[in-house]
Amino acid sequence: YHLNFNNYNKVYTMQFEENRIKRINLTIKVNKKIPVANNINQKNNDRILGVDINIKNNLFATSDENIDIDYDRNLFNNYVKFLNKLDKREKNRDGKTKKLGKKTFKKYSKWQNRIQNMIIEKTVKLVKTAKNRGYNHLVLEDLELLDKLRNDNKEFNINNGRLIRLLNLSSIKNKIINIAHKYKINISFIHPEYTSQTCNRCGCISRNNRKTQENFRCIECNYSQNADFNSACNIKDRVLLDVLRDKLLIINNFSEYKTKNLKQDKIKFILEDYYRVS
Repeated sequence: YHLNFNNYNKVYTMQFEENRIKRINLTIKVNKKIPVANNINQKNNDRILGVDINIKNNLFATSDENIDIDYDRNLFNNYVKFLNKLDKREKNRDGKTKKLGKKTFKKYSKWQNRIQNMIIEKTVKLVKTAKNRGYNHLVLEDLELLDKLRNDNKEFNINNGRLIRLLNLSSIKNKIINIAHKYKINISFIHPEYTSQTCNRCGCISRNNRKTQENFRCIECNYSQNADFNSACNIKDRVLLDVLRDKLLIINNFSEYKTKNLKQDKIKFILEDYYRVS
């Protein structure tokens, strides 16, 4: 119906629901073209965008103050309310929570799809907006380490570890890569350590620099800034500044960067040494 069936491989899966065909998935081979990034230096500073992924404030805060992309708060708030109802369901005689019934599981699956579609929609918006504003390289923290956050999220009244799993943020990494490459934008990943604690002006690293989630004030130089914007600028600098880039990251065949296998204290030493010399 949509495309010539002859273009597809003769491999497909069929999904049934209540003895009726619900979905047929066909596969097709494509030649994926990954853009090769330009050589990174401070002269093309305006082509690189640092992106900080949040679970408390905006979904994407960036080093460009004009690009700020939030969750669909109403959608997610309703999802959490639905989950809270599930948490209160009755228990069996052995004390274990009863399994979801057929109708409830169907609702749960629909909610999961809505949330994932929302995340993809916001990711596309981020990439398109970056493209329209002239950026050709996105830099993010390595998202597979996001589950280190365990404290409670007061806005949604839910544990952040569970919130990350519900949003499936650890898997968003591949979604962002695929969407960015589709729009001919390169993407690199840096260590998440100290991006939120480092002063983007003087390099001071301290937990006391960020006493609240929203505000950053350096205890050394008194620099004050929105905390997420400060983090996004630090994320960008890990790739933009050649000394940090060479010591913290490794390059792939497309001039994109990923993290070296470094311990936390080594990362801190490299950062403090760079800013002390600078």
